[in-house]
Amino acid sequence: MERHDRLMIATVLIALLAVFAWNASYGWSSIIAQNPTFASTSVGSKIMINATRNGYNISNVSQTNPFTVTINGSVFTGYVSYIEQRSAGLVLNRSEYALSTNQPVQVRRTQSNAFYAVLTKSILYAKVPTVDITIYSAPAQPLPEINRTYNLTAGSPFTVNITNTSASVTMVSAKSAAVRLTVTNVTGTAIKPPQDYEPLVILNTSMQASSSVNASLSIKYPCSSLLSNLVSYTLNGNGTWTEQNSSLNIQACKIAVKLPMQSVIGLFQKQQAATTTINPAAAATSILPTSAASTTILGAAQAATQQKSYSAELVVAVVIILIIVGIMYYIGRQKKGSSKNR
Repeated sequence: MERHDRLMIATVLIALLAVFAWNASYGWSSIIAQNPTFASTSVGSKIMINATRNGYNISNVSQTNPFTVTINGSVFTGYVSYIEQRSAGLVLNRSEYALSTNQPVQVRRTQSNAFYAVLTKSILYAKVPTVDITIYSAPAQPLPEINRTYNLTAGSPFTVNITNTSASVTMVSAKSAAVRLTVTNVTGTAIKPPQDYEPLVILNTSMQASSSVNASLSIKYPCSSLLSNLVSYTLNGNGTWTEQNSSLNIQACKIAVKLPMQSVIGLFQKQQAATTTINPAAAATSILPTSAASTTILGAAQAATQQKSYSAELVVAVVIILIIVGIMYYIGRQKKGSSKNR
């Protein structure tokens, strides 16, 4: 084998190794999709932990075998303090909860999620008694802003300001009465507003009174709002909305409606049509990224697209190498022929 042939073969091998090394580093390893919902899980020697759609099933938990799981950013470290036929004591993050079989117990609450623990099975007659537990999260239901009883004096209006809202309830009774008032702010929940309207505030209200009571709900609106775009609605049992008669206090920027004993009632504003203004000078300006680099988790479709991109780049690289090798071979043969002629 001629010297230039050996050199050419070595060049080809080195180039191919470089291509495959590049693809392994930047191609295949970049398309690994990860689950963004659950973080790390550490287990004891015998504990079995299986992820579910919204939490974990944890098997073989004992007094001496703790576990740690992370659900939606909340870390739970726990073990059992006692085990009975249909109940167990669960210690989570240093707080103890008495669990009964198949009865969810809330163990933590955040602004967006509530977390529950459920005892699914007790195993008493084993060398080491254990339990099976499920810990999961669910969207947190809003807590009542008002939930108390008020004593009304005959003929005297009584006003209750609803915390964390711009609303208030005024109640009046011809006789002295005790009124249990419950008000929950359900703005931003799964309740769908009337078509073409956006909610300013939606309240779920309930009144239980010992005597007949008249009540009204007053809601403050943005003073810059166009009055013709403001409408008060109550939610019907079939999911539709009914417009309510209302009165305006323009100076105070408030709207008042009669409040039924039970209702989901809200103040809504008609949505404005979106308009787009293009500034030619601004359009020609380049915007440079200022945020720090971040890691992107690819979904299945993105990963497949990127896989195709990397495959195409690999083919192009191989073709270029073959062309270079062909040119080198041709030059080598030409030089060999020239040497023979000499």
